[in-house]
Amino acid sequence: MIRLLSFAVCLVVGVTPLAAQDEVLSLKNAYQQYNAAIRSGDAEAARTYARLAYEAGQRDLGQDDMQVGFLAANYGEILVAARKFKTALEAFEDCTRILSAHRPEKSVDLAYCHFMTGRVEEAQDHQRKAERAYEAVVALGAEVQGAALGRKILGDAYLSLASLAAPETAMLRERGERYGVEYKRTFEFTQAAMPYLRETYGDRSEQVATALVLQGYFQEAEREFEEAEALYTEAADILTEVKGEDDSFAVMASARASWARFEIARRDSQLPQWEAENENVPCEEREWAPEDIRTCPVRRVHPEFPQEAFKSNISGGYCIVSFDVTEKGRTENVEIADCWPERYFAEPSVRAVKDWRYTPAVDSEGNPAVRRGVTITLRYTIHE
Repeated sequence: MIRLLSFAVCLVVGVTPLAAQDEVLSLKNAYQQYNAAIRSGDAEAARTYARLAYEAGQRDLGQDDMQVGFLAANYGEILVAARKFKTALEAFEDCTRILSAHRPEKSVDLAYCHFMTGRVEEAQDHQRKAERAYEAVVALGAEVQGAALGRKILGDAYLSLASLAAPETAMLRERGERYGVEYKRTFEFTQAAMPYLRETYGDRSEQVATALVLQGYFQEAEREFEEAEALYTEAADILTEVKGEDDSFAVMASARASWARFEIARRDSQLPQWEAENENVPCEEREWAPEDIRTCPVRRVHPEFPQEAFKSNISGGYCIVSFDVTEKGRTENVEIADCWPERYFAEPSVRAVKDWRYTPAVDSEGNPAVRRGVTITLRYTIHE
């Protein structure tokens, strides 16, 4: 699952005088103090006066007044910035309760409170509750899509649903019924999100790139590698432009594009396979051509998946390694013919192959020889 949470704290602690905890302020006064704290960038004061304004609204206007719903949303936003999620959730739930009675006039504001409820639930790892909140936004689609803000919220909600629907799997090799349904749901949500994301954030935005990666997951799971490669490549280009080539998400998208290219080439027999189709056939049972230099593997340990790649969200790759086998059965002249992504897998591939051992290489008459240009493809995956 791609995490989409981003709670940016734009306020800083300042010195706006705070009301005493037991001071009773009028709604107007509390809200004025709240706005002053926002303008001055005083996070603590803003949080205090947002709470006092919310409480004053409940006291002076009643628990169900529409303005109290807006005050609840203000208070919830401030609490999210402070990562006080439990209290924020209570505020947004109050907002949705109140504004639900004011549809369709305030449907956009209602959608926003549902969306923020989803964000807070997701921050607390309450996935199913988060999904229900985002689904509530989608249910308001017809009422909110006439407003630019409503379309933005819809796009964000669909993208969040797509992220939550994506299976928690490192490699897209599981093709069981459950995974197939999840990948399809992911794709459908991104399809719905894309027009809104492009309108709101632009074609070259991180949000659009995220949707492209999620669509790539579906195409990869369906073994439509050309489509997956195109989606991952476009996403990688956008992310590199927006966030830089060293960004972990950009590196991951680029690696998945490379992996898709590898699968295309392997499917079309454009890559060297293991030494022969009968690679696993016992040495004495192999059929050799007269000109073959004969040698068979004795010890070949596959390199472990690099921790650096795992920490960078790289879930797979490959290296094509060429080498010679000597008359003593040792490997030499080990070189990388191709490798994706090279920065993670080239070194462990070379190191592993240098430790491999074969039977001493001989010619057809049994004389010591060197077998040159052996080509091996090492595939890296995370095993779950």
